[in-house]
Amino acid sequence: MAQHKLVKAYLQKARAACDSGQIKRLNSAAMTAELYSVIEPMTELINKSLSNNLAISRQYKDEADSALLTFERFASVAAGLGIVFAIAPWIGKKKPKRRR
Repeated sequence: MAQHKLVKAYLQKARAACDSGQIKRLNSAAMTAELYSVIEPMTELINKSLSNNLAISRQYKDEADSALLTFERFASVAAGLGIVFAIAPWIGKKKPKRRR
């Protein structure tokens, strides 16, 4: 909240300079320095938030990848067993003897 107040104060000062036509003041080194002093902490907060969100996303992605790998293994085993059960009735089945 404190940083928000600093940003608001800078924006009011910049608007006042624009409204009064003081473009040189707006482009001055003092205003530029003040701008960066206001922007840097906000940028750090945004970067920290994005970094935390990225870490959480990576964790969920890793969990999803693991679950997908487990499912693929299960599906492979199920498909293999399905094939075995499908052909099992014909394996070892003796042909009936013909009577003469």
